[in-house]
Amino acid sequence: MFNKLFKGNILKKIEKIIKKTSLFYIHSILHGMEIEDNNHYSNLNSNKDNLYNNCIEEYNKINNTNFEFKEVLGKGGFGEVILIKEKKDENKNIVLKITNNKKQDERECKILSIPNNFLIKFYGSFICNNKLVMALEYYNLGNLRNFIHDVLKCNSIKEQLICYIAGQLINQLSMMNKWGFGHFDIKSANVLVNENPSFCLCDHSISKFYENNGNFKLGGTLFYMAPEILNTAKYKNKEEFFKPDVFSLGILLFFIFCNNHPYFDKDNFTFTQSKCKNFYNKNNCTQNLRYFTDKKNCITNLKCFTDKKPSPVFLDFINKLLPINQKDRLTFSDLLEHPFIKVFYNILLRYKQKYGDQFFFLKNLHLNNCKEYNEEIKKFLIKNDILLKNDNNKILGFYYYRNGNS
Repeated sequence: MFNKLFKGNILKKIEKIIKKTSLFYIHSILHGMEIEDNNHYSNLNSNKDNLYNNCIEEYNKINNTNFEFKEVLGKGGFGEVILIKEKKDENKNIVLKITNNKKQDERECKILSIPNNFLIKFYGSFICNNKLVMALEYYNLGNLRNFIHDVLKCNSIKEQLICYIAGQLINQLSMMNKWGFGHFDIKSANVLVNENPSFCLCDHSISKFYENNGNFKLGGTLFYMAPEILNTAKYKNKEEFFKPDVFSLGILLFFIFCNNHPYFDKDNFTFTQSKCKNFYNKNNCTQNLRYFTDKKNCITNLKCFTDKKPSPVFLDFINKLLPINQKDRLTFSDLLEHPFIKVFYNILLRYKQKYGDQFFFLKNLHLNNCKEYNEEIKKFLIKNDILLKNDNNKILGFYYYRNGNS
């Protein structure tokens, strides 16, 4: 009886894994996300119903509003996230994050309470059923991982959209550093997207404020983790304290561009703390990502670069984020001065104002045939005297200049 039951449970688990074995599911594991069946959300047990109803009632009581349950957005070790809507106005939505770790999330509340225009909007917090509940702004396109797969329906995105995402996130991280704290868990699941489009970092549960002469604590998501975090190394000043976020952002941008990790082939590498730590320690030097330029010197054979290559501007930019030795990485304030952000990002902002939000969703920002946009970039580069040239003294901007489509 026991053996039959055991075998039956194993078979069910295997069937469940096979059903879920997709690129989406693999990405979810790599990025520290928990996937739940839709049936789970449609068959909530009475305890969960009571918890959600109590939280909503408490929120309405405190704010004199009339919200009701709409759907569950996510669930994991941190707690649960639900969406509530105003009964009289279905377009008015708010997220309630019901958390299990009061200490971590009290820190997040403290951070989100800072007067600012660069963090996700925070509408307050309260205690319900002995849990801390935070009321937050709703980003209707979900997180960046879901946005790429469900909205853009692809595995990687084009350089122009990466430029726009990078510009927004670097501005946010630069402001965080000015307030004296770092994020320390940058990943695609912690970047929210709305149809504006805006890209905003969320989940500050392990964010930390700078303290003089301390040690990094192990935390975050292994796929994105900086070498100094893995080594729980010492930091000597603010600049060193914020450098792990620079590295994690570089991993994120690299991943959404080519669907792989810059140092490890995700399909042929088992991500463990010891393996990552040993690799970084053996290669702790000024490190260029040679996959882009010289395949003979590749650390891993990334086939994705056979049909998709970065522009020299983007290549130079990403190499400023990803050195293993943190001393060789730029700070966020320095990255704002890089032409990839200072020039290209600002041009994208002007085009957003000129053509509206849909400009950014047109063929995943594929602007090769937009002569006006190309001329704008070329003119701006010349004006600011920051042209990058190849050996033949040919102007190089985004990759379509190199292909002769300017």
